[in-house]
Amino acid sequence: MALGALGIAAACQIAGVSVADAEPIDNTDAVVTALADGEGERAAELIRDSELRTDPQKLGSAINAAGTKSVEQGTGGQYKRAVAIGFTRGGVDILTATQAFTYAATEAVAAGLTPEEALVGGTTLAQTYEAYLVMPLMQD
Repeated sequence: MALGALGIAAACQIAGVSVADAEPIDNTDAVVTALADGEGERAAELIRDSELRTDPQKLGSAINAAGTKSVEQGTGGQYKRAVAIGFTRGGVDILTATQAFTYAATEAVAAGLTPEEALVGGTTLAQTYEAYLVMPLMQD
């Protein structure tokens, strides 16, 4: 993955294009799939490499879509852990996470969430905040 990014940076320099001016990566669909499938480490990697890390509205929409998908496919338990891992290891700060959860909840309520979706969403929120609180204790 790093070599691919290096190649893109080199190609941009040769073409006279600043890497800073490049469009941010939008891999929202891949993040939704990774979260819904319970692939926390994959989600963290995708979030870290995208604009989602700092865009609470897009991140909120992504976790709402992933949560709905996880309930539909019966992977709500894996989804909850994947969000906690994806956020904390993906570089999402706690303020952005809080804002993303607010956007996700607003979208879910507007769409008419089911009791199961509400349960998955609430426990996802709790597990993610727990991960943010425990994470500093684990670092030495």
